[in-house]
Amino acid sequence: PVVFPRRPSRLLPEPERISFQGLRVAAFEGPERISPEWWEQVDSERDYYRVVLSDGAMLWVYREPGTREYFVHGIFD
Repeated sequence: PVVFPRRPSRLLPEPERISFQGLRVAAFEGPERISPEWWEQVDSERDYYRVVLSDGAMLWVYREPGTREYFVHGIFD
């Protein structure tokens, strides 16, 4: 089994949309629901996944709530 660090070593300056069409996912872990702090009063929960692609790339990906769109937010080195 793949052992993921808790958080990625690099965050992207801006999350990038990713399509898994044509990509092979070798392993994944999640979801982990992350919500903003209660005092921010913003309703923007995200479900995060740790994903390993068949080429060995390890990504921190979230799904945009209410859609099927996924975004890469970080990279595990």
